[in-house]
Amino acid sequence: MRIGSKHSGVKVIQFTDFSGGINYAVPPEALANNECVTLLNWEYDFSSGVLKTRDGLEKLGSLTNSINQLYYAKNLGVLLVSAGGKIYKYNNDGTFTELGTLSGSKVPIFTEWSNKVLIASGDKLQSTDGLTLTTIDTSPLCDYVNVQYGRVIVSKQGDDYLYWSGIGDETNWNFSGTDSDALQLEIGYKDGGNIVAVKMLSKDVVVFKDNKRIYRVVGVYPDWVVYEVSRDNGALSKFAVAEVGNSIAFIDESGIRSLDTVLEYGDIKVRDVGEKINVWLRKNLISSQIRLWHVKPKGQVWVKGQNDNFIYVFHYANRAWTVFQFPQSCSAVAYSDETIYVALGTDLYKMSNTVLTDDGADIQARLITKKIHPNRQFLLKRGKIFYQGLSTGTANLKINKLYKNLDISQSGDIAYLDSDIAYSDDDPVVQEASSLVEFRCNHRIPYLQPEITVISGNMKLLGLILEVVEV
Repeated sequence: MRIGSKHSGVKVIQFTDFSGGINYAVPPEALANNECVTLLNWEYDFSSGVLKTRDGLEKLGSLTNSINQLYYAKNLGVLLVSAGGKIYKYNNDGTFTELGTLSGSKVPIFTEWSNKVLIASGDKLQSTDGLTLTTIDTSPLCDYVNVQYGRVIVSKQGDDYLYWSGIGDETNWNFSGTDSDALQLEIGYKDGGNIVAVKMLSKDVVVFKDNKRIYRVVGVYPDWVVYEVSRDNGALSKFAVAEVGNSIAFIDESGIRSLDTVLEYGDIKVRDVGEKINVWLRKNLISSQIRLWHVKPKGQVWVKGQNDNFIYVFHYANRAWTVFQFPQSCSAVAYSDETIYVALGTDLYKMSNTVLTDDGADIQARLITKKIHPNRQFLLKRGKIFYQGLSTGTANLKINKLYKNLDISQSGDIAYLDSDIAYSDDDPVVQEASSLVEFRCNHRIPYLQPEITVISGNMKLLGLILEVVEV
């Protein structure tokens, strides 16, 4: 006679693919296997796609007034900082040099122009060479500036017109001269709307108006053509729009969307990129506080819906979302080829994978998987969790009332995180092996939904494997 087993039918449940990110659009039970309920302070490693705790912040310096805009000027090799109605240059040593006072009261927009940077802040256009700030008194009032086909292009919220400078001359705003002088074009003739935001999409100009219409300006004067792209999608503010490669991301009343080029038709279409978070995002939007940043070195788009400490992060390589929580509300972001700059209140920080805390404070991260229900109950038999420690710390795994402490440790020193001289440094460049924690138990649970909390330290999460029996 065969002896029966009370615990036959062991199931192996794997959480080894987290590439789907968070999904707020469906209940926890309906999530895909690669999706999570919560991914707080996690991001995807840009080179490998592995889930890791987010990079830390190192304080670079402080100003008296809150920072509201950052711009890294590649042509000048300097970081420009806007705070308290003034423009500063960061000196890379913890100090700032004041360049001058903005002509307007709006949060400024910057663009590079030859060996200068042009600045629009709601009044007359200004320029800086990194040493002084000069006002161009002949320009139209403007709160947006860019460059197209050798001309400076400006606009202002509440207006219907785009304005182009004379060819090659940011001071030439003579609209009654020759074809090489300044030009203007009305967008959406008598459509009842005013300009909210302007962005570039490849060589074309895209205009968002407050009547939910979007226009695209194609071609060069005198062969301009204005197309209506959409009449039921509108950006909520000037800063609710960001250029992302060959797309434009924007936030409307329904959440975050994108304008993408359709190559086969040479057209652009509106697409929904926030389908997993829009149900939450649209309940937490305050138009005047929305900010949208493209953080190209990390392959991310950051979304700030209101004046809190949370940033929704879109990783466009795998089209997945996570959430960052900073010590204060993020007010500005910029990047150079090597450094990501983040402004929190009056403080300027850099964000880097070699920075493992937020200015000395531990970064706490939390992950909650999908929820899996049995027919009656699960009996949890054993488990394995794989991870790679990037810095020493602690974490825990929680499955219902079962807790398992995890020791995050490095395998000795890591070369890229120390200050040793390179030619004499025999430490590994990266940690050589992952950590494996195994456990056995007989724990009855009504459902399966693991939670991982990182209390201190940094790690890459490689996977969690559980063995359960339905009882």
